[in-house]
Amino acid sequence: MTETLPSQNDEISLLDLAVAIAESWMLLVFGPLLIGLAVFSYLHFSQSDSYRAEAMVAMSQEEAALLQSASVIDPAIQAGLSDANHGTVAAARQALLENRLSVQKLDNADYFRVSVTGTSPEETQALLTRLLDQLIQNSVPRGDKRRVLEQKLEALERSRQSLIDNLERLNAIYDQAGEGNWSAMTMLSNANQSSVLLISSIATTEQDILSTQLALQGSVSPADIIQEPTLSEPESQRTLLIAVVAAIASGFVLLLFAFVRAGLKNAAQNAESADKMRRIKDAFRLGRSKPVA
Repeated sequence: MTETLPSQNDEISLLDLAVAIAESWMLLVFGPLLIGLAVFSYLHFSQSDSYRAEAMVAMSQEEAALLQSASVIDPAIQAGLSDANHGTVAAARQALLENRLSVQKLDNADYFRVSVTGTSPEETQALLTRLLDQLIQNSVPRGDKRRVLEQKLEALERSRQSLIDNLERLNAIYDQAGEGNWSAMTMLSNANQSSVLLISSIATTEQDILSTQLALQGSVSPADIIQEPTLSEPESQRTLLIAVVAAIASGFVLLLFAFVRAGLKNAAQNAESADKMRRIKDAFRLGRSKPVA
C-alpha cells in the first residue's frame, strides 16, 4: 500500500499566516479599537456612579425582618420625597427592597450589615439614617404588648418592695438579738439563710425590672447602632475593563475572519480545493434541483 501525503499546496505555513495578518492589519488594528471605544462610550454615558452607605446594627432576626417591613420603609421614604417625585411610596418601597436595600447577618454574631445604594451620596446616606431611626421607633411595643409589659413592671416593683420590707424586718431582728433580746435570739436559727435568699431575690427582681424597662423603650436603641451610616466611594462600573475585554474578544474574531478569508482565497487557486469548495457550497445551497439521471 502506498501512503498518500498531502501536497504542499494544502499545508499551512507560518508564512501564510503572516501574509494573512499583513493583508488584514488595518482591520485587525482599527477594528478592535473602534469596538472598544464604542463599548466604553456607551457604558460611560449610559451608566451613572453608584454610592453605598453601610451601618452595623446589633439586632435579632425578627428586628431585621422589621427593618424590611412597610411600617419602617414607608415613613423613611416619605420623609425624603419632594414635589419632584411622582412615583408612589409602594413602588419606591418595592424598588428599594429588590435592588437597593441589603440586610446581611454576620457569621457567628448577632450583628447585621445594613446597606443602601443610590446615585446621590447625600440622599443614600440620609435614607439609611431614616431607616434606622424608624427601626428604633417601631421597635417600641404598642397596644396590648405594651400594657402587658407595664403590668409586669408594676408587679415586679411591688415584689421588690415586699422583699426589701422583709429584709428590713430581718435586719431589725438582728439588731434586737445584738441588744440581748432573748426572743429575737431564738428567731435567728434560720435568719442567715433567709437573709441570703432575700438579697438574691432582690437582685434578680431588679434585673427583671431593668430588662422590662428596656423592653418598654424598644428592642432596638441608638446604642445598638455599632457603626453609624458610613458612605463609601462610588462603585465603579468597570467601563474601561469591559471595553478592553470587548476589544480583545473582537480582535480574536477578526483574526479568525482574516485566516478564513485567506484560506478561501488560497483554496480558489487550487483545482482540487476549488472542487471541494464547490461541493461545500452545494451542500448548503437550499432549493437546488438534483440532476436527472
